[in-house]
Amino acid sequence: MKIIEYARSCRPFMYSYEDYIYSQLKPQVNPYVTNCDEYLGRNTSYFIFESVIPSQKYAVLLEASDGAGFREGCHCIKKDVWQEILDRHEVTDFIVFKMQWGKEDIFNRHFAFPDKTHPLGYFTDYPSDTYHYQKQTRYNSLLKKKDIDFLWAGTVNYKLADDKWPEDINIKYWASRERVQGYKALEKIKERRPEWNIVITDKPSFPKPEYMDLVMRSKICLELPGIGWFTTRFFENLMLGKCIMGRRLPHQLPYELKEDVHYISIGDDYEHLEDYMESYINDDSKIKQIENNVQTLQPYLTHEYAWNNMSELIYNMVASYNL
Repeated sequence: MKIIEYARSCRPFMYSYEDYIYSQLKPQVNPYVTNCDEYLGRNTSYFIFESVIPSQKYAVLLEASDGAGFREGCHCIKKDVWQEILDRHEVTDFIVFKMQWGKEDIFNRHFAFPDKTHPLGYFTDYPSDTYHYQKQTRYNSLLKKKDIDFLWAGTVNYKLADDKWPEDINIKYWASRERVQGYKALEKIKERRPEWNIVITDKPSFPKPEYMDLVMRSKICLELPGIGWFTTRFFENLMLGKCIMGRRLPHQLPYELKEDVHYISIGDDYEHLEDYMESYINDDSKIKQIENNVQTLQPYLTHEYAWNNMSELIYNMVASYNL
């Protein structure tokens, strides 16, 4: 696969993944533009490659927006610029990999190229940092007392919940609004249950090492959606082998992430959140089972797995023109 043109993402979690991609592909050209956000659209990146037999050119579009495409404006791809790129290289076909991709078509209906799109997977900003921390603290973590019952720390943008929502999609799928609703629910539960050690904040100011220490001291890491349903926090907690409790995830991954196997699902709202918390708080065996199950996911959380999956789908696209 010979790279003849490419441009990089401006989002840290995609940029770090692209570091891995280009360590494998080793392009001999410089990026076509230095700011793909301005050129092709916010949260986009791409590469064009040439196949050997027969000599044909194909394109791969990478998309890292928080929205899957459930409403207009969820994606920012400049379709005219993309067409110019395809025409410039006389591209035979292209394929798209998106980080937030809905399980149902209604979530993806306004995305630019739904019929050509596949779930990429999701990553932390810098997975190597998480793995380094895990390696350094492996033995201490085994001995660390879990004195925090429930943890959630992140920013809450209350203004985002004022946007207009499509009438034909249940408002419970509005991720940014559901973060606000979820945090308010946690505040009420914390007030009602002072006997539980619940650590939550919507204005985290502690340094990363201190935050990581809180994570490892927690029995259960709570999950609230962000602007999109997948968050870097969720996948970092999976990488750390934690038991996570949160809403049912409506988006796809290129591997199977099972409810109540790899994370505790509270369903599609927060109505029974406190009941779930009470059910698990003192059940160490259930928590340990989730943690054990999460260990089986580890090979799928890597850049290597995402790239191998991408490569297979790219190969299938090229092979379809060589039958």
